[in-house]
Amino acid sequence: LAPGKDGADSAGKGRFRPARAVPLIICALIFVFSASMLIYTAYDHAQAQNIYNDLDDFMFEEDNSTVPQGPAEASSSPLPTLDSLRSFRGNQNLVSSSENAALSQYIAVMRAKISSLKASNPDVVGYITIKNTKISYPIMHTTDNDFYLNHDYLGGHRLSGSIFLDYRNYADIPINENACIYGHNLTNGNMMNNITYFLDEDFFNENKYIEIITEKGLYTYEVFAVYKTDMYSDYITTYFKTTEDVIEFAKLQESRSLYKREGIEFKSGLKLLTLSTCTNVLQEERYTVQAMLVSH
Repeated sequence: LAPGKDGADSAGKGRFRPARAVPLIICALIFVFSASMLIYTAYDHAQAQNIYNDLDDFMFEEDNSTVPQGPAEASSSPLPTLDSLRSFRGNQNLVSSSENAALSQYIAVMRAKISSLKASNPDVVGYITIKNTKISYPIMHTTDNDFYLNHDYLGGHRLSGSIFLDYRNYADIPINENACIYGHNLTNGNMMNNITYFLDEDFFNENKYIEIITEKGLYTYEVFAVYKTDMYSDYITTYFKTTEDVIEFAKLQESRSLYKREGIEFKSGLKLLTLSTCTNVLQEERYTVQAMLVSH
């Protein structure tokens, strides 16, 4: 018997149709690839977290037995723990003369630890900390602005990258008229993500200082500007013809800021610090925090 109409339809439904299968296969491959990338990214970020947790322990949380003791007559008070000294400006007792010995000892220890990091990777040029944020990282410097976008401070490949100084800057951070430091804006709050805290007016008002320590000493910068800009803006200028040009540049950046800080005065010999990260909204958008050197 010849197949009827219904039989023909049933046979047709069972046949392989490449035109329909190809899009499904492509979608499946895209899904698998996307899922794999999400898993790999999560794993990479977890590994980076472990690396920087270990580093933070090394830099700040070892007990006082590892800290060289100064002359007995220098201070009758116990040496503060390294963790309590994470931010000098946040500990007013360290400003008094009775605590200068502890401060000097702390700086000596930190300088030695940076030298140790530098022995592992010569690209380490300093260490940055910002009180009340997770920003506590080595600062890297090399011959381009690409390598440390996807390498950690030990030089290993890492999607989260590192905090790094613009290759056009001098490696000796505080001598730069505008030291530009970059890092990814990671959704887990790591790298340069927390500079976005300064977009909140209360945080801006209550947190003034950024601290950088190098093999040469401690340098404190006072934040005077925070705003959103784009990657083509002049905010990452690193070369100026005259001192007056630096001052005019600083005034322009201050005028862009969402908030103003009282008492800011730009003088001859001004040294600036610019922190920059992506907004994660538009590719060319950047958040920036800018500060000036006030203590060293």
